Amino acid sequence: MTDGLRPTPTSIDLATRSAIELVGVRLEPSTLSVRGGQSRVTVEPRVMQVLVALVDAAGAVASRDSLLASCWAGLVVGDDALHRAVSGARRALRDTGASELSIETIPRVGYRLVSTAAPPGQQAPAAVPVSGPSPDAAAEPISLAEMPAATPTDSPGTAAPEPQPTAAASAPPRRRTLVVAAVATLGFGAAIAWNRLRVAAVPAEVTDLLEQGRRALRLAQPEGDRQAATCFEQATVLAPRYALAWGLLSAARQQMTVAAPPGPLMDAMSAVEVAAARALVLDPEQPDALTARALLVPAFGEWTQVAQALQAVLNRHPEHLPTLDALASLMSSTGLVTAHYPLRLKTVALDRFHAGYNFRSIYSHWMNGQVVAADRAGERGLELWPRHLPTWLARHAMFKYTGRMDRAQAMLDTADAQPPLPPWLKATLQTVAKALASGDPADRLAARDTLLGSLGVGGPLAAINATMDLAALGETALALDVTDAFLLERGPLLAGTAWQPGQAVHRDVRHRFTNHLFLPVSAPLRAHPRFTAIMRDVGMASHWARSGRQPDYLSTLPLEPVQPIGK
Repeated sequence: MTDGLRPTPTSIDLATRSAIELVGVRLEPSTLSVRGGQSRVTVEPRVMQVLVALVDAAGAVASRDSLLASCWAGLVVGDDALHRAVSGARRALRDTGASELSIETIPRVGYRLVSTAAPPGQQAPAAVPVSGPSPDAAAEPISLAEMPAATPTDSPGTAAPEPQPTAAASAPPRRRTLVVAAVATLGFGAAIAWNRLRVAAVPAEVTDLLEQGRRALRLAQPEGDRQAATCFEQATVLAPRYALAWGLLSAARQQMTVAAPPGPLMDAMSAVEVAAARALVLDPEQPDALTARALLVPAFGEWTQVAQALQAVLNRHPEHLPTLDALASLMSSTGLVTAHYPLRLKTVALDRFHAGYNFRSIYSHWMNGQVVAADRAGERGLELWPRHLPTWLARHAMFKYTGRMDRAQAMLDTADAQPPLPPWLKATLQTVAKALASGDPADRLAARDTLLGSLGVGGPLAAINATMDLAALGETALALDVTDAFLLERGPLLAGTAWQPGQAVHRDVRHRFTNHLFLPVSAPLRAHPRFTAIMRDVGMASHWARSGRQPDYLSTLPLEPVQPIGK
């Protein structure tokens, strides 16, 4: 088989397969079409074969070997081929708006097509092929709405139990849809009520796991995120109908996507969607799941969309700390220095043992002219988390950029109190500290060269540090060149725009990031005419106009109206 369409003894013959109606999407194998409420896309033959194979599995796990046999007809191919086809299938479902379907990865086993249209064990209307005969009645595909939603088991890959016949299944065809719809509606409401009534009866082991996971998340480090996800996964196995456990799992997995390099990212994002969907089936108001979904969209360039989604969560849960934290960070990254401050203060006041909230408060205090409060937050942070890289860097930056080079140098000289620093980072910190302390032109030139050299090895963290350090050294034009390279991929410099394995681990700055542009040290950049052009070109000016909120540095100036597309 060379084109993916000619039949073989073991392959899925797309040319003879009938169209399949699923939850919110229609597969047309013979024309390689996937149709949904939002659009129609054409996929590669392998992608369609994978989709059909997963449908044929009827909610069970399709092993890697079975997928290779049914979609590649015995051809010898690597796992990469299967991964690409699965990614294409996920993309097709996403692009056509099939929000109630997802492809779940079962590690080291295979894949499963999951429906979130009904609570676990609750049946929904069956969908049958809508054109042409079935090539094999025994293999007739079943609507994903009939499948139980995925429930973790102690044995990964264990198939879900066969759905039991219901009254709807034996009803006359014309009545079946109405009967099943009524049952599904009642079942959905019952699932939510059951979940809420059962909160008080959650086993102590589950409560302990959730608390362990929350403590790990407070570290605001990739390793803590992984530990948290493990705890929450165990909790969902023990309490599969507990919405909070699924919501926290989606939150931990969302944090893990920030650290995921290209390649595994698609599977990581899919895992977030699966956990969030399970939580929201059980409780449509579950704030952790709603926030995890909102944050799957990178905020850079999508500030308005993400801000609206986060605000919608806060309208229902005004003291949900992860949402407050995310919105405060987004606001400070768009220049709303004064407006974001109460949100940041609230996160720290309500959780004083969260390393992420604390270190971000250092910058928030500084932005708002509260240097003493910033110093307190930095001192306390290093007492509680002595080797926490983001806290250490924030503390060092406060000393370096507020004229206290003796203290900044002392931090560099105390090796046993430092977090692990990669060589490029240590070199830039030392040369910049020397240049700012001495003011000698030769030292400044050496610092500038070291900063520019770091751009090729340090990723986003290097670009952000270089922007601020160059501004502090009086190299405004060069700092703007770095900003152009980092945010817009233009100009004479090259800067890493996304974190890569092996680079410094600082979760908040793994992608394009703009918070540093609104710190006091970057004031010379904001005063330069090129900054206005950069804000326009990255879409920040449009965000300000759409939201009706001006950044503090433009508070005395009117915003330019946004021109309609095509004008």
